[in-house]
Amino acid sequence: MEQRPVCQCSVLLTKEEFTAFREENWRAEHSLAALIGGGALLLLGAGGWLASGQLALSPLLTGSMAALGLLWIAQDRILRPLLVRSRAAAAFDRQPEWSGSAQYVFYPDRVQLRTARETGEIPLSALTAWRESKTMLALFFGRELTVLLPRRLLTPQEQNDLIEVLRAL
Repeated sequence: MEQRPVCQCSVLLTKEEFTAFREENWRAEHSLAALIGGGALLLLGAGGWLASGQLALSPLLTGSMAALGLLWIAQDRILRPLLVRSRAAAAFDRQPEWSGSAQYVFYPDRVQLRTARETGEIPLSALTAWRESKTMLALFFGRELTVLLPRRLLTPQEQNDLIEVLRAL
């Protein structure tokens, strides 16, 4: 008996979607250590500067601590995301398969795919990891294949059905 597809879609990923996904992924994985550390230095420096008369702390030391904390936060929240986006854009340009169209048909036990370079079926048991973000579902089949599905291409019901299949693996 032929299985009914869970969902099917035709994907043409844009560079903007890819870079936004990479940035969103980086933010999800990124710990708050830099924000907490930078905030602590900023507060200690500002507090030390305000209380420098009572604590006999050098204004240069407390000002340097505050500036270092501010720089730490700025590089983590402003510079780092820009670098992540520029690296993602460069990776997108280097990988022609990201910019080509692909058709995917998801069944409960396999994925049928058709791209300009390859056609075939991959068992879902070969899935090594998957991740969902606000804008994308990413399925990783080892280092060989990554399937990126923009959520905008799937109905809410298809998204729920596919996530249910992935969670059951």
